[in-house]
Amino acid sequence: MSLALSAVLRGETVVLGWLLLLGAAFLWFKAWLYAWSTELAVTSKRVIAKLGFIRCSTVELRHSKVESLHVDQSLLGRFSISAAWW
Repeated sequence: MSLALSAVLRGETVVLGWLLLLGAAFLWFKAWLYAWSTELAVTSKRVIAKLGFIRCSTVELRHSKVESLHVDQSLLGRFSISAAWW
């Protein structure tokens, strides 16, 4: 392999690496934004989920339709003040 061809392949590899890194960063940001903009509420009668940042949709389920529910909270999540308390 000639030196010029090796340099071209090295440059293409760097460009491909940057494109893959940019694609991975975009997918990570999209997943983070989805998780950050999702709000869940459990009331005495139903479970409510609000999904989306720009295009928002809401889902409400009665407790009779919910089979199981698992909640994981951080220490700060337990003491945060929610708008539902007001």
